[in-house]
Amino acid sequence: SGAVTVWSSTQTPFGLRYSLSKVLKMPLDKIRLIGTHTGGGFGGKLYLTVEPACVLLSKKARRPVKINLTREEELVATNPRAAVKFWTKTGLSRDGRIIARRMKIFVDAGAYAGSGPAVANMTAFLGLGPYRIENVESEAYTIYTNKMSCGAFRAPGSPQAAFSCESHTDHCAEKVGLDPLEFRMKNVWIDGDYTHTGQKINGIGIMDCLDDVSRKFDWNNVKLEKNQGKGVAIGMWVTGGLLEGGAWVKMNEDASVAVVTGACDSGSGA
Repeated sequence: SGAVTVWSSTQTPFGLRYSLSKVLKMPLDKIRLIGTHTGGGFGGKLYLTVEPACVLLSKKARRPVKINLTREEELVATNPRAAVKFWTKTGLSRDGRIIARRMKIFVDAGAYAGSGPAVANMTAFLGLGPYRIENVESEAYTIYTNKMSCGAFRAPGSPQAAFSCESHTDHCAEKVGLDPLEFRMKNVWIDGDYTHTGQKINGIGIMDCLDDVSRKFDWNNVKLEKNQGKGVAIGMWVTGGLLEGGAWVKMNEDASVAVVTGACDSGSGA
């Protein structure tokens, strides 16, 4: 019939089917994609890896084909985390409140775009940090370089953004003469605040966490031995659906509802 069935441990079954359709120049209705147990994904199972090769070999051999990567092959053939450069400028009031923040971000995507635009999108938001800032300007660029293509990798863009933002936040605290913990408590989001993209947020626990750090670790009086120090950092991540999904919703005769979904839960709550 010219149709293929592909089994893959994937975070994005619908996205994978679409990519296969493009790569193999096959109509979507000729590709059946069955998502197997995801296990650990963390961004490493968002895009195509061995699936096109499996399909082509199967068509050639007219037999089922299965490919398992060794650990060494997996490290060589899949995508590393993208390197990111940040330029950040922050305006502060005399009492240590963040008034404005401007950012320029450059994501090293490697030879192909891959996850580069998605990482750039994330860093443009996450790099501003979970802080109350009335005036923000954030630009992120995906740069092609003569390197290995980079991919999504455990909260893509977030560790880079957190490192940049929190290092810069420590510099800001130093500039106005405040303790790093005190500076954060003065500026973090609280219930009813708005994010940098205008979303009103509630149920924010950052202040509670920082208060716990202050009390339980006796932050201001902690005794440090030689070659010891203390530090604090905070970060954030997004939740919700991941790329494409699909569902059948059926109303039964007794008014109950049956939902069959093709969404894949990778941990963030599909």
